[in-house]
Amino acid sequence: MLQVAKTATDEQVLPQIQVGLVEKSRKDEKRPKSIDMSETEEVWSAHRAGSFRESAWEEENDSVHVLKSAELSRKSTLDCVFFHGLQLRPMPEPHKFTWISQSEPSEVWLKWLHEIHPTMRIIAVSYDASMKEDSKNGSMDLYQVAENLLSKLILAGVGQSGPIIFVGHNLGGIIAKAISRQAHFRHSLYENDTDITNFLENLRGLFYFGVPHRGSSFTDIEEQLSIVKGQLVDYVKVSSKELSRLNEDHDALCKRYDWKVAGVGESLPTNLGNGFCGVIVDKASARCRNFMIVDQDHPSLCQPESRNSSSYLHLKEFIDRIQAQVTKTATDEQVLPQIQVGLLEKSRKDEEFQQQLVKDKALGFWGMVGVGKTTLCKAIFNDLWNAFPYTLFAEGVKQIPGDEREFEETVLCLVHHKGKKITPAPNLVQLRGKKLLVAFDDVEKDREIDLLRKLSRTLLDSSRYIVTSQNRQMLNKIDGIHIFEVAPLDGEESKLLFKTLAFPDNQPLLGWQEEWMEAIVQTCGGLPLTLEIVANYLKGCISLDVWQQMPEYVGNADHGETVGLGKLWMQLKTSYDNLGPEEKQMFLEAATLFQERRFSNQDP
Repeated sequence: MLQVAKTATDEQVLPQIQVGLVEKSRKDEKRPKSIDMSETEEVWSAHRAGSFRESAWEEENDSVHVLKSAELSRKSTLDCVFFHGLQLRPMPEPHKFTWISQSEPSEVWLKWLHEIHPTMRIIAVSYDASMKEDSKNGSMDLYQVAENLLSKLILAGVGQSGPIIFVGHNLGGIIAKAISRQAHFRHSLYENDTDITNFLENLRGLFYFGVPHRGSSFTDIEEQLSIVKGQLVDYVKVSSKELSRLNEDHDALCKRYDWKVAGVGESLPTNLGNGFCGVIVDKASARCRNFMIVDQDHPSLCQPESRNSSSYLHLKEFIDRIQAQVTKTATDEQVLPQIQVGLLEKSRKDEEFQQQLVKDKALGFWGMVGVGKTTLCKAIFNDLWNAFPYTLFAEGVKQIPGDEREFEETVLCLVHHKGKKITPAPNLVQLRGKKLLVAFDDVEKDREIDLLRKLSRTLLDSSRYIVTSQNRQMLNKIDGIHIFEVAPLDGEESKLLFKTLAFPDNQPLLGWQEEWMEAIVQTCGGLPLTLEIVANYLKGCISLDVWQQMPEYVGNADHGETVGLGKLWMQLKTSYDNLGPEEKQMFLEAATLFQERRFSNQDP
């Protein structure tokens, strides 16, 4: 594949090769000067001293480097990990040098991805990828490199709070495959290792820049050089049996874990200098699912000229698809009711709850009906579900019919895996050793507590539980639970919620509206659900008579049952009582549309 041109017989300098760094032609002035490895350090120094825009990095350990971003002070939504390729000898900062753009000024283009996904954590990995073995380098084989990097990635928290995407150039793609396989092997041996479970379950995709999946004859060059080849060289040879086994394992794991794959390959030869010119990885070897060929040489595949370069756009679209699948199309993400409106987000102390779930296995929320327990449960679930491979959200569990066995079957039908509902529904045996985020809303009966106990005995210890109930004594029956009381909103919070809903366009209130709002809000007793119903009823209403009657309608509810469901229904009945006769009849007909009996508003 690589063609060796004849050189002068008196030339004594051995060709110096570094995959991923050289440019295709010295004649192309738009590209940097063709690099040979004897000049690597000088070229890198020139980049840093010249028209090179430096990026800020944070070193998690000697192999894991995180590209800094102002947005990363918030929760990271995705870890994107980049692996560089082979090199003839050690090179300064290979995790940067491989990913230099060909723009002017040049820069590490990985930062472009922050423009699209500001909360994505971008990680560049450095490792011993030397083609030459000596006393310090090139002595680690594929297993050792993969095991070492897997441990360091987990130590840096990769995949512990969200999905992972691996991106590799040349040998880097082989390393990414080997790490994935090693994670699977370790998980099969240590099922209770929550860190490795999180890592494996959160890996979502692998993207390849010119990766020799079926080997490359480029590695034959080392036979023409007077060097002792490094341990990794044999793994990218065309005849490598180990590479074939890795590919077979990887294909099986992609099916098992539903990993997505995409890649790009080169169509132009790479000029290595000193007479070497050819395609480093041909398309037959680089081909994979969702694959495209671009008019670039081997190093230029991962050195885009601009944000419009084909190779960069293909990677961007791959990340976008996975991000969309994770954060937007999940069928178990709970839709929050309108009453949240930013106010609940402020008052629910989200970080406090999440930190509490690190210490305790379960969070419990209790309070009267309509106070916001379900909304709070959904909000926390939406924040956390992405970090759990399996999830279960059961709303209104006390209303689920059936005996204990039927109840269990119905609830387990709600289990999701990576955002998709599992069909057919799993049983408890099939969930053994899995990590779940479980939410039970409105617990009232012992059968619900019994199922929670069964799940706790079956699932991994790293599983977490969120439970709501009107009865604190029911929550006290759950082991390892930290209970919070959800209190009604205070006066200022109630007014803010009411104004946000009744006046969504922030229009100024009339004087009499300000006066009657105080009376209405006070009558609602700080219940978000009641405030929502009344505010939505009065939205757009400019009739003083209607506003004056509302405190009496809501207040009349207090003459009924003073606690629990009865009080709530009497408050909700306010909106029905204020309808006209025809509107009441329409409401009743709509409410009983799918029932055999019909009601009339004349019924007692």
